Order: sequence, then structure tokens, then C-alpha cells
Amino acid sequence: MTPTLMSGLDETITLSADTVEHYHEHGWTRVNEVIPREVALLLRERFLSLEPEDKAAELEALDIEKQNYTSDPEYRKQHLIHRENSLTEEFTRATRCRRVGSVVRRLLDVPEVQLFRTSLFEKKPESGGGGVTTLHQDYPYIPVDRSGSLTIWIALGDLPAETGTLQFVSGTHREGSLGRDRTFIKGYDRVTEMERKLDWKVSPAPSLRAGDATIHHDLTVHGAGINASSDTRLGLATLYMDSRCLFTGAPSAVTDGMPLQLNTAFPTTLFPIVPSV
Repeated sequence: MTPTLMSGLDETITLSADTVEHYHEHGWTRVNEVIPREVALLLRERFLSLEPEDKAAELEALDIEKQNYTSDPEYRKQHLIHRENSLTEEFTRATRCRRVGSVVRRLLDVPEVQLFRTSLFEKKPESGGGGVTTLHQDYPYIPVDRSGSLTIWIALGDLPAETGTLQFVSGTHREGSLGRDRTFIKGYDRVTEMERKLDWKVSPAPSLRAGDATIHHDLTVHGAGINASSDTRLGLATLYMDSRCLFTGAPSAVTDGMPLQLNTAFPTTLFPIVPSV
């Protein structure tokens, strides 16, 4: 990454009052060029240049029964997931930069921002076997003792709405945790029940330029339509939290096997503090 691009990541962003208000009222918002466009395009190039064996996608849930998922291949149609440790160092630089940290701190309104996980979500075109990403919340899948974390989903490349960008059910961050989605075992799940009962309205899919982002609360119900384009949709999603959050011990593909202690803060050696000022 060139020095010029890196200096752009060290800048801070001042959010408008309307952007902050939209986030707190609706549970999601949009921020244009949360990272510089040139950086986003570089990240896309870096990912596409990886050797096939270096792009092996992970299942979000490694222990099928414990995570309430099944081996149903329909789940894999939603997206392929590439974790940070399989990506190049430019991704780490972008997700841990002051530019992004300033946005997160303003929306969370906390003293320190801590990074929980980074994933690149690869949604294949419908013609290549891709499908719909079903409605869900993020909070039921993270072993954190309080809700309120957020995810910044950055477009890597120019993404028209038809590529299947994220859509949201405004206000659902006030519903509390609705539990883990179990759609793929054809069983009961609270998200589907609430969707039918309340006749949820889903926000339109936005068109995003490279570097633009949607940002959502960990309790905001969200999903994505099919990718109706001919290109793969790449989105870099990082979940950030208040550094005062504690580890609950709940199963998670991110933390399973890590040397974490119950009811203690997440160690910054594994979950770094992100600069924000």
C-alpha cells in the first residue's frame, strides 16, 4: 500500500448530525468513502489476486449442532466467508485505521473501540449458484455480554443495488435479541415469526461506490437479496465493540479454542483497540 493511500487511512471523519441520528433512530446508516476509494479498489485487487487455496471459504459455524446450523448447502449460497487471517496485511491496515475508528467511536459513543472480527463476504452471482442472505441479527452469534456493537460493511468495488447489497429492517434494534436464525433446519425461529407478525418492511438495497459503507447495530435485522449481476459482490465487514465488553463463553466460530476467560474483557493482543482520535 503506497504512503499516500496510508495517509488517507490516518485521517479522521466527522459524521453529520443527520447520519448519527439516522443510526440511532433506525439502527443503521450509510457513510460514503469510509475508506478512500483507491484503498477499497486495492483491497479488491489483492483478494482477487490470491491463489485459490488461499481463498478457501469458511463456514460461519464450525460446530454444526452447537451453532444451530446444518450442513445444508443452501446456507453456503448466502455468501462465502473469508476471515482476516486469510487476507493480506492491507486488510488489517484498513480495518484498524483511525479513519474507521473515528466513525465507530462517534456512533457507539464509547471511550475506546475494540475490533472483534473481520470477514470478507463473497456473494456469487445467481448465475453462479448464489442466493438470498436471509434476515438475521448479529448479536445472537457473538459471545459478548451486552448488545450495542456495530458492523461496518464496506463495498470493495462499485456495487449497484442489483449485486445484493445489505438491506435493513429499521427500528428492529429496539426489539432485543430474537435468537439464532434456524431457517436452514426448517425449524422455528423468532426472526421469521416476527417478520410475519409485524409485516416488516425492508429498506431498499443501496448502490455503493468502492469505499462506501453501510453500518448497522448488532440487533438490527438485516439481509441481502440475490446478486443479479454477472460479477462477484465483495463486502468487507468488521464488527467493532465497546472495549468494556466481557466474554460470555457462548459458542462462536471466532473465539472457540481461544484462551479467553469467562466474564473478563477481551484481551487486546487478540482483539485490538482501534485508534479513533
